[in-house]
Amino acid sequence: MTQSPQDVVVELYLGPVLGWVDITDDVRLGSADSGGGITISRGRRGEGQQTEHGSADLVIASPGGRYSPRNPRSVYYGLLGRNTPVRVGVRQLVDAFDDRTVAAGWGPDWTSFGAGGTVAPTDASVSGGMARAYVPATASFRASYYTDMTIVDAEVVVTVDMFISNVVGGAVEPANIMFRVQDLSTYYLCRMEVSAAEVVSVSIHHSTGGTIVAPTPVPGLLFAGQPLKVRASCVADRLAVKVWTRPPAASRPAGRPPPWTPA
Repeated sequence: MTQSPQDVVVELYLGPVLGWVDITDDVRLGSADSGGGITISRGRRGEGQQTEHGSADLVIASPGGRYSPRNPRSVYYGLLGRNTPVRVGVRQLVDAFDDRTVAAGWGPDWTSFGAGGTVAPTDASVSGGMARAYVPATASFRASYYTDMTIVDAEVVVTVDMFISNVVGGAVEPANIMFRVQDLSTYYLCRMEVSAAEVVSVSIHHSTGGTIVAPTPVPGLLFAGQPLKVRASCVADRLAVKVWTRPPAASRPAGRPPPWTPA
């Protein structure tokens, strides 16, 4: 069945250091009859007696031989070969917060709440292409979710900036991501914590079942006031979380993504 164009994301798994690498810009996403498009097959065909392995047909441009396993000049040399895992997803929501200014909340499609269930107008706002959350007390929190969107399997990527050069006092958790939320007492949580020693750690928890993955420092990553990217996913029975920071564009090899460290 052919579906209307979607906001598609295509990724390759290139080992434990790079993890899943977004190659969407190099995939020809036009119609199949123009040498592009993605065809995914799964399930049992026609009169078949058993379910076959799923498959995906797609066309990838390879500028400079980037995806050639025999090209020693490729940034992916030694990482590509037969049975390299590939996955295709559809982006359901992108909000860069660059189309509005909101004095209280994140906008009409967002709901914010706090430790007491209510949020003062000054605790959440949008301006200058950023959504802001202000936590006025220790051992408290502010959270937001997109209203009227329910997805069972999802991946969330956020960029967070604390606008400070170092953490003073206790640890802070500026980008915790919740999944499978039934209510405010039942959910999974992918947590990112920055300690007063500037150590960035990740962990995974269940609200009633306790710690699933204990706090694990991200190797080689110390907080120094830089924005951090957090990527968390909940697919079937698998939870994952990663944190990284991009080096300046001038020092990053062309086409090479930042290293990701899994929890």
